Amino acid sequence: MAIKENWKIEKLEEDKNKKVAIVGGGPSGITAAAFLARRGFKTHIYEKHKEIRRTFISWYT
Repeated sequence: MAIKENWKIEKLEEDKNKKVAIVGGGPSGITAAAFLARRGFKTHIYEKHKEIRRTFISWYT
């Protein structure tokens, strides 16, 4: 939803020119990526499923 609606994360600091890899697109991974992005890091989430939200759906079914 956020990607489709082109939501932007407000940055608190300037870009640090450093990259961070987040393994897992669950709640912790998404939260970590968002906090790091706000601090100026370039983040990339690696998830084994095609869509991140599928990990949430599997918990409730």
